[in-house]
Amino acid sequence: MMNETKKKQIENCNKFLDNHRWLSIWDLNCKEVEYSRKPTKAEIAIGYGATYYRSFPLREVVGNNGQIKKRLFAKDEGVWYSRS
Repeated sequence: MMNETKKKQIENCNKFLDNHRWLSIWDLNCKEVEYSRKPTKAEIAIGYGATYYRSFPLREVVGNNGQIKKRLFAKDEGVWYSRS
């Protein structure tokens, strides 16, 4: 049995695919969207003051409205990324 979160994620991905018919379900796993973020104060203090870039799978960046999110929280790093 699927939990409610998984059902909601599938529903959001289906909305996205309905709006972007040239993509397939396979593309949700393989295509990536690039996000960036500014360095934190701690990173600047130790000399790592560059802009950070990270790619996320398309499946992770689809929001509740079926559109690609403008901002995304990276749980593993604990920081927010913005779409460039």
